[in-house]
Amino acid sequence: MVNVQNWKERWDKNYDNGYAAKLGNSRAIDLPMHWYFSKYLFSRWREVTKEDTVLELGCGNGAVAMRVFNKVKKLTGTDISAVAIKMIRERFEGYTNVRFEQTTDLLSLNDTFDMIYSITVFQHLPKEFTKQYIIDCWQILKDKGVLFFNVLSGLQDNNTADINFEEHGICEPSMGFSKEEIAGICREAGFKNIEIIKMEVDIPTHLFWWYWVICIKQ
Repeated sequence: MVNVQNWKERWDKNYDNGYAAKLGNSRAIDLPMHWYFSKYLFSRWREVTKEDTVLELGCGNGAVAMRVFNKVKKLTGTDISAVAIKMIRERFEGYTNVRFEQTTDLLSLNDTFDMIYSITVFQHLPKEFTKQYIIDCWQILKDKGVLFFNVLSGLQDNNTADINFEEHGICEPSMGFSKEEIAGICREAGFKNIEIIKMEVDIPTHLFWWYWVICIKQ
């Protein structure tokens, strides 16, 4: 079993040294977010509304949350890093329809959601985390609710989420999933309505790419 505390400390360090905060605020990350949602999610599910309760898994310092919270009734964000949660709470100070918690236990939120999304998170975590997150997501989604996330692919044979990997003080391991593997994980969690879409643009080379995954609870 993966040591959660070790991974928490690693991502705390990534936020403390400024790397993850810089990444979360970069134009490359911010600008395409609406396009991702509208292109891959909303055309298959529906637009979010002021009646929806939404969960962001792996909210970081709020780069995606800033583009979602004012469109929904309530946005909850979770992250493994206490440092990230401190940052995002400061960023959203004064807003009443948001909640941010440092936890890896989604059931501890004691809430249910119309939509759960996670953007470019699972590739940075051990697969045990991803499997448990998806199981928990199925349990806390409302009927006809949707889970929307992306995974990296093309790396299955030569990469692992290794907490010991570090370069220039940064730990950003990349874990790849095949289309069949991630579909199997979602089915085992309880999802039957699953759609997996390969991203049209190769990022950053033809050697690996993203799959966008849409799971509707029915």
